[in-house]
Amino acid sequence: EYQEYLTQTQARERGAYYHELVTLVSEFTGETPQAVMAKVLLGNENVKQAWAKSNPQTPDEVRAFYGQGDNGYLYDLISWNWNELYWKIIAGLDKYFNETALVIGAGLGTEVTWLKYNNEVLAFELNGVLRDFIDWRFPGVAMKSSHVESINSFYREYFSLIVCIDTLEHI
Repeated sequence: EYQEYLTQTQARERGAYYHELVTLVSEFTGETPQAVMAKVLLGNENVKQAWAKSNPQTPDEVRAFYGQGDNGYLYDLISWNWNELYWKIIAGLDKYFNETALVIGAGLGTEVTWLKYNNEVLAFELNGVLRDFIDWRFPGVAMKSSHVESINSFYREYFSLIVCIDTLEHI
């Protein structure tokens, strides 16, 4: 029964992905995997503390906050990206083939990972640490800032799939 539970919840796969994300963030930040895991265990407390310290009030300040490397968001995203609920949300992405996909709010790149083998994928992430991470993890996948201003004019003609998961609450 326990083995069936592990299979049904994808616990093994999620655990392996957790370790992959910890390793990637460790390599990206220069921290030890143990330091990254310790921060992941704090979950959104990292972001909560950084938010209180920064106290952003305007949209520009909020964008700047999410761009900072010390805001704790990388670690919070690891926690979310291996969560069972999140995997249920993104489970349908592996059914898409031969699409031209745009991932808005790419974060750590999990949606990009699920889509990139069978589709052409571009990712949008705000300038800053998450954008730097996406550029580092998937060279050439992140949209350039000049493209962002013109998304409204060409997205219907260019993209056949737009993915925006766990992003809108930040806007």
